[in-house]
Amino acid sequence: MMGGSTTAIIIFEGTYIPHSVSVGGAIYRCKPHLPKAQTFFKCLGQGHRPGVGTRATTARCPKCGYVNKDEVHTCVTKCVSCQEPDRSEDASCSKKLETDAVVRQPTCISQEAQPTEACR
Repeated sequence: MMGGSTTAIIIFEGTYIPHSVSVGGAIYRCKPHLPKAQTFFKCLGQGHRPGVGTRATTARCPKCGYVNKDEVHTCVTKCVSCQEPDRSEDASCSKKLETDAVVRQPTCISQEAQPTEACR
């Protein structure tokens, strides 16, 4: 743990996560990290964020996805990802939820080259 954070990443071998661990005489509660798909709010694209391998893109209107949000245009609310009539940053977007489910797939960590029986 660094700074004021109360979070530490601990990697366990296999798929079992204990309720708590003892580190340096203190007991810490364990819970799985459930990441969400990253969304770059400039282009409204999923799976990337600013400064991490993104290409320069024109900002999109968050309501309709129009490519140049500063240009005067008529908005009809539509999600860029799923084309449904909701805003692109809406957390209930079906495509975003699908991407979140893929990102959250558990992975098995093993010190061996091949997964152990506990990982299968």
